[in-house]
Amino acid sequence: MFETEAQLDGLQALIDASFANAGAHLLSISRPDRRLSARQVATLLQGTRHVAFATVTSKGEPRVAPLDGLFLWGRFHVGTDGRSLRARHLRRNPNVSLTHFQGDDFSIVVHGRATIIEKGDADADAIDAVWREIYKMSAFDLAENVIFARVEPTHMFTFAQDPSKFPE
Repeated sequence: MFETEAQLDGLQALIDASFANAGAHLLSISRPDRRLSARQVATLLQGTRHVAFATVTSKGEPRVAPLDGLFLWGRFHVGTDGRSLRARHLRRNPNVSLTHFQGDDFSIVVHGRATIIEKGDADADAIDAVWREIYKMSAFDLAENVIFARVEPTHMFTFAQDPSKFPE
């Protein structure tokens, strides 16, 4: 787990605040006894997690694609080619949504803004080190212009049919 206690506390505050402002329908499904804590989320999201990552086009249309996600320091990170349409969407409009779920067992939904991290940026090497550990190669070896997008969450919603199945 890459999160500090302070990051876990901040993540828990985000989850709590998100549910405090949620609508009645979501609250009827993601009742307090069916939510994952920040610590459970950080434990669950070790390694690569496949996520549905949504961006917004210049016309305001949503676009979603499956990507590999890394959960580091309380934030999701995804990689893409810096010349891709997805990267252009992010540069124009950084509003994103991301979901990781497994059937009806659990889901984690994040809404926020993407921060683009390019080779040479302060956090790029730290993210790439985790990538190397998982994939046995650098993300920057995949394409000339790889970028990472860190999702700075404004909302995070968690759900589990049986949260006791997910250790802290």
